[in-house]
Amino acid sequence: MQKPWETGSCKHVQPYYTVYPVPVAAALWCSVPPSEVEQHLSVATEVHRAIFRHPYIKCLEPGCRALHEAIEKGGAAGEP
Repeated sequence: MQKPWETGSCKHVQPYYTVYPVPVAAALWCSVPPSEVEQHLSVATEVHRAIFRHPYIKCLEPGCRALHEAIEKGGAAGEP
């Protein structure tokens, strides 16, 4: 007999998740309003592949680094 999670549909979950590029996720994590993310990232400087530094959003670079580390290790904890 199959378990419910083996046969269930994920259609109800799919609309609720979005995949963001790391710099966008880091900006959102730093409390940048979603409508302003692209504007702020256009001012940021890429210091390493997908790691950005911003002149006045100080947590952007640590946020990018923390997200990359979490992706590599398989989980995230704490604040940037």
